[in-house]
Amino acid sequence: MKKTLLSALAICMIFLASCNKDNNSGNGGTPGGTQTIGAKLSAVWEEEITYREETTDGGVTWHVTETTYGEKYKKEIFTWDGNKLTSIKDYYEGPNYSPVYYDFMYDGEKISEVLIGGLHLNVSYSGNKISRVECYVGEYNDEHVVYTTSYSNNKLSKIDAEIEDDYGTDNQTMSFYWDGDNVIRMVTDGWTSRFGSYDNGNNPYLGPDAMLFFMMNNVEEFACAMSKNNCTDIDFDEGPITYQYSYNSKNYPTQAVKNWTHASWGSNYRTRTVTTYTYEYVD
Repeated sequence: MKKTLLSALAICMIFLASCNKDNNSGNGGTPGGTQTIGAKLSAVWEEEITYREETTDGGVTWHVTETTYGEKYKKEIFTWDGNKLTSIKDYYEGPNYSPVYYDFMYDGEKISEVLIGGLHLNVSYSGNKISRVECYVGEYNDEHVVYTTSYSNNKLSKIDAEIEDDYGTDNQTMSFYWDGDNVIRMVTDGWTSRFGSYDNGNNPYLGPDAMLFFMMNNVEEFACAMSKNNCTDIDFDEGPITYQYSYNSKNYPTQAVKNWTHASWGSNYRTRTVTTYTYEYVD
């Protein structure tokens, strides 16, 4: 449970830190960057196809084994009040399940609280940088989690998590390493993920809509939300991920095709999952 907490909740810290970088210019801003308010997402659609690898005398072939709910569907819906993101409706389990709601409350221009279903995060700052996030989790709110941050050169370098429950206290750490304005490596309690390359496109998740990534299950992808550009390949323990993007005239992605090849649990064959995301923006 405690390992899951670091993966599932520390990502909120990454999100909040990405929302409060120095010199941001509205949503999608980045220190010294050229991104503009045009990055405000209104919706993201998803379509997924899974292939199974089969080896025959003629070589390796791939066969479709599953499609996501049979069709493309609207996965996330964003609500804005001016330039402030106020909520996200996330159908992360699919269109036939109830969505999860993310609600954001502000103290002036800063996010002060985040409600995620029954989870309540309280956010504290040191100047313009987040210093602490506190919440209670568990079925009976019996686990107390406190995240504290460290920064280097105005960029998030470490998140320390202290998780306390009836069995004691556990401490965990996530560390981030940068090349310019892009994260190139993340270490989570000894596990290393590498972000091999970035393109020159503007990353729409850099602002408050970075929470989009935090609804997903792969913590390796969350670090991409802090980067100025769009990551094109990730190397982590469950197999490589590559992305291909299409862009609009403002250099923001209209589509991302994610290709993930990984081992299948309990089997000796590999699986290839191709997920296509289609992005819509506020006019």
